[in-house]
Amino acid sequence: MSNQASSLFEQFWSHYPARNGRPKVGKTKALELFRLLDESEQAEAVQAAKTYAKASRPRPDGGFVPEPRDPERFLRQDWYRDWLELPAQQCQFRSVTTCENLAMKDGDVCEFHYAYREKLARLRQA
Repeated sequence: MSNQASSLFEQFWSHYPARNGRPKVGKTKALELFRLLDESEQAEAVQAAKTYAKASRPRPDGGFVPEPRDPERFLRQDWYRDWLELPAQQCQFRSVTTCENLAMKDGDVCEFHYAYREKLARLRQA
């Protein structure tokens, strides 16, 4: 394993959250799985561990926070891909001028144009 991959794994391990304050376990298995990832996937896993750690912190409002999964399954089952922060997309509503709003999560249009499409659909049914 290259020095960069070793460094990336140590970053991954340091950012990965512990379960209920207990010591982290499974470092050897996680390292084996980390070695199987491409270099770009290793960098993604590090970024995902950072995001996952933020989401695993107790909430100030006392809301439910699920216990972190073990790092072995996080890598083996590609759960890290769920925690990648992807850049926000622009609204893709086809109009004369380009919409400057960001698209809603899991959608291609902003909230305004989504409501507009809903309104058009209701008018067409009437």
